[in-house]
Amino acid sequence: MKPGHAIGSLRHRLAQLCGAPHDPDPGSLSHSERLRCAGAGLVGGLLFDATTLGLRHITGAPSFPEDTSDLLVPFLPAATFNSLLSALGPHGKELLVVGALTGAVIAVVLLGTLYGGLVWRGWRPGRLATVLGVVGFIGLWALFGPVLDANDAGGTLLRRRAIGAGTLALDVIVSVGAVYLLVGRPRSREGGAGPEVPDRRAFLAALGGLGGGLLLGTGGLVAGFRSLAGATNLDYEGRWSSAASPITPIDQHYVVSKNLVDPSVNVDTWRLQVDGLVRSPVTLTLDDLRRLPQRQEIVTLECISNSVGGGLMSTARWRGPRLAEVIGLAGAVDQRARFAIVSAVDGYFDSLPIDAALSSSTVVALTMNEVTLPDRHGFPARIVFPGHYGEKSMKWLARIEVAEHDHLGFYQRQGWSEDAGVRTWSRFDAIGSGRPLRAGHPAILRGHAFAGTRGIESVQVSTDGGTTWGEADLDAAISPYAWRFFTSHWTPSHPGTYVLVVRAVDGAGALQEERREDSPPRGSSGFHSVTAQVV
Repeated sequence: MKPGHAIGSLRHRLAQLCGAPHDPDPGSLSHSERLRCAGAGLVGGLLFDATTLGLRHITGAPSFPEDTSDLLVPFLPAATFNSLLSALGPHGKELLVVGALTGAVIAVVLLGTLYGGLVWRGWRPGRLATVLGVVGFIGLWALFGPVLDANDAGGTLLRRRAIGAGTLALDVIVSVGAVYLLVGRPRSREGGAGPEVPDRRAFLAALGGLGGGLLLGTGGLVAGFRSLAGATNLDYEGRWSSAASPITPIDQHYVVSKNLVDPSVNVDTWRLQVDGLVRSPVTLTLDDLRRLPQRQEIVTLECISNSVGGGLMSTARWRGPRLAEVIGLAGAVDQRARFAIVSAVDGYFDSLPIDAALSSSTVVALTMNEVTLPDRHGFPARIVFPGHYGEKSMKWLARIEVAEHDHLGFYQRQGWSEDAGVRTWSRFDAIGSGRPLRAGHPAILRGHAFAGTRGIESVQVSTDGGTTWGEADLDAAISPYAWRFFTSHWTPSHPGTYVLVVRAVDGAGALQEERREDSPPRGSSGFHSVTAQVV
């Protein structure tokens, strides 16, 4: 058989599978028919959105906007991501939600128009709707499959993926089903040909179906959107917070998340899998982790997006078993192991060098400041990896895979640093007592510095824009892994404008970098400076 004939035969078979007639009606759709098909698609699209938002709160599986975010965000270059974050702030996630929901509606409107055009030309409605639904699900599953392992409730990887695929299938069934019901049967013609026979009853039924569907879809969408908006964390929390005390209260601790809605894990279904290059893979419960020896560390965490002088840095008491002991429950680690690939219930993933994972300082935190780990900070378990930016201290831990080869992390796909070791950083927190500075009167300059596990050896302050420097007094270190506060006493000699600058020297004797760099790709650098007016 010639290639052209083979292709034609295959096309004919596919058309028959979809319910194509042997003698299709060559007529074109009337204006009212086009509107009816588009209206059916609009209802189907609204119901798709309402279903995906509703199922998100029933099953814990991410909604369509969240899947879209997880699919696209890792491939935004780090500099572009940071620029959008700075420009849009909380509106970035709002635009993503609205854009994804609107895109879904437009897609189903186009589907409804295509479906209606084929049905009213004689294609078999049931078979065509079934094929379009199956093809639509397969297409969406192929596109979003890599991000369908997220689920708020937790559970094993297989369970999370099954629920994600199931909710996606229901989204498609509801939307395609609405189109199928509202488009209706092919138009009737006297004698099988000629002009369309008016059917007032069918017209009114279709009009009522479209109106009812629009009402149901819009109402469901509004309710689902309100529910989503009520749980959504649109912006980073603590961006401009002050460091008032060595240990940050939980309600003041900075929060950064990739999610539109953070997980609220069901501890009864949550499981932590430890597998890969270990002797005996194991699945653990929270009680299993609590039975291990508990270790407390005071650790400062900093977001890699923290700017010079920013507030995305906090310190807490973290308590839980060492990560090495958790991995040890799976038996001996194979000598080929080089990395621990870690993933979370929200679909986040990253990796740690195996030596770091087995270090005594890396813990799986179960409590924060001596209370059960809050939802926003990773309940029921998170990794705390001292000396590295917060992207490495994964929240809502779900799996640890010991592996020979690295796995590029969620943010590393954007181009952020793979090592993510913190850079030396310092900041003024308070200039004076809050009252106007007066010439000849002493003022106290307070602030903090941080250099990860390297520690802080000294802090230097300049009151003349960096021309001369003086040593500040350091508070006692509260932990090898925490920030350090400083105090500098200054008496301005005369009224005027002063530029105050601070810099730090880490425990290895290296001076903080002066050159200004934005956060991407390895964290910000540069001296923090403030302008002080003296009267």
